[in-house]
Amino acid sequence: MPADPGSVVGPSGRMTMVEEGAAPVAMFWEMTGIDTSDSEAIETIASELLPRIEERDGCLGTHLLIDRERSVLCGITFWVDAERRDAVSGARASYASAAMSMLSAEAITFRGYEVLASRPPVSPGWPARTPS
Repeated sequence: MPADPGSVVGPSGRMTMVEEGAAPVAMFWEMTGIDTSDSEAIETIASELLPRIEERDGCLGTHLLIDRERSVLCGITFWVDAERRDAVSGARASYASAAMSMLSAEAITFRGYEVLASRPPVSPGWPARTPS
């Protein structure tokens, strides 16, 4: 299936490969050494911090992941392009500082990526994939 530069998910809901430079970009961050027992702080990040990121120009969405066993909180934000992703670097530092403080984190790292392919997740509350 040819790549649709406007979307990384094809009309069938199946994974679509995209051409280099045509895809949205992502920012992955990982916070280590967090206090996973502080469910209130984790909920605050999910309910207050992520929506502030999502309001930024060019943000396409966010995901928040946790590994309670390893005391790690990860986030992925998706952006229209690298320029808009990188334009929030000052705000990103502020958000990171607030999140680290809330969870008594030891460290946080950021990595930028180009989105190569995307497939909508299958989970309660998410749109179902169209069968092949």
